[in-house]
Amino acid sequence: MVLLGWLFDILSMKGLSDSIFTRYAAPEDPDYPVHRAVWGLLSAGEVDKAMELSRGRWEKSRSPRAGRDYIHVLMRKREFSEAEKVAAELAERYPENAWIRVLYGDIVRFFSDPNNPERALEIYRQADPLCTAMLPDHYPLAVLLKRVTQIHKERGDEDALLESLERFLSLKSTNFHHDEFILLAELHLKRGNRERAREVLETGCKAKVRDVHLREAWRKMGFGEPPPIPPRKKPLPNLGGYEKVPIKTKLLTEADDPVETVKQYVEGRIRSGDVVAFSSCVAAIMEGRMLMEGTVPISRLARLTASLVASRHPVGAFTSSAPLANALSAQTALEEVGSLRILAAIVAGGIGKLLRKDGWFYVVAGPQVAQIDDILGSLPPYDYYVMLGAKDPHLLSNRIAKALGGRVGAAIVDANDLGIAWAVGYSDGVDHKSLELAMADNPAGNQDQQTPIVLVRSLEGRAGLVAAER
Repeated sequence: MVLLGWLFDILSMKGLSDSIFTRYAAPEDPDYPVHRAVWGLLSAGEVDKAMELSRGRWEKSRSPRAGRDYIHVLMRKREFSEAEKVAAELAERYPENAWIRVLYGDIVRFFSDPNNPERALEIYRQADPLCTAMLPDHYPLAVLLKRVTQIHKERGDEDALLESLERFLSLKSTNFHHDEFILLAELHLKRGNRERAREVLETGCKAKVRDVHLREAWRKMGFGEPPPIPPRKKPLPNLGGYEKVPIKTKLLTEADDPVETVKQYVEGRIRSGDVVAFSSCVAAIMEGRMLMEGTVPISRLARLTASLVASRHPVGAFTSSAPLANALSAQTALEEVGSLRILAAIVAGGIGKLLRKDGWFYVVAGPQVAQIDDILGSLPPYDYYVMLGAKDPHLLSNRIAKALGGRVGAAIVDANDLGIAWAVGYSDGVDHKSLELAMADNPAGNQDQQTPIVLVRSLEGRAGLVAAER
């Protein structure tokens, strides 16, 4: 039956294939159908069955993919010490895999021993030569230095912090955010090196052309009037009439429940008629809808897809390409919608290119593929994972709205700094078009703000965002 399920999977009959995998996959089967089965069991709330299956597959294969699936289920059950043991064994079995070494450090740092950063720092140091050896692919080193600089900052080791920040900056990576630019400039200014501080901020203003924090730092450090923020190519719509309240949270992980988490943070702040906008990326993390670099074999079709997308989306310093330009992102798309659909999307994209029409690939590939976020798009410890959207964003939105009670709406929103917001799912009665308009300025931010929940309410003069009856 699993072989039949695999045939349906290739033919993009994902409903049938996932149902077969979830029902029939066993530890003796290959990693992929077991992986899909684990996801299916978790989605159905059958955590114990997912644990049994993932542990059985791990004991038989000891592969990176089986290990990461098992770790995810352990995280769901908050068995962090056991997850650390699995990560440690993976690191020992695959000593040349930089991503697995980072995973080991992350589980120590963020889950099993968060009050002992020295342990994690030592593991990250072991990963450093592995990440450095992967240059000119700068992603592994950028992910590593994001963590190392934060630990040096917490320890108050300014010399080590300055050195690691300069090294991080030299990579010109998109995950070097305004906080890092400002911190590095402050360190140089403290040492009397005003010229270098100004250079760092100037680089930041060019890299983050719309960032107001960098320009405030420019003035605060006494460099006069900062570089201006250029006008948008496409002006934002009229955002008047909406109040938006970003809510700061703890680091949300795969160990957290999305419904209970949102309820915890908005209770006492929500009003009748409000909509709770929840980050699509964070919802995916909490559902485990992600694939980790260094754990998933990449097919030839995924490499072809990635190369075709990359050829149309060249990147420069501090910028990122289209998500599917990364081979793991393309592999994620294949696994999410099936090979046949991706092949059809490639053909459609090629025809669109000839006709000078954009977006035909995603029209055929579908909304699941359009929601994929590439690596570096999330906060540590998930910045080397490719994220899908929530499994069923409409269902999740309705579950959140029901938990909040009253005339309150909820939506899963994917927003960016280009003035585009997409309500990928929303509860019954929510005016999603008005919500997308209200969220066009991306009030949650795309850097390290850690505000994945935004309360959105209509003010006087605007129609309500939630119908009187859901």
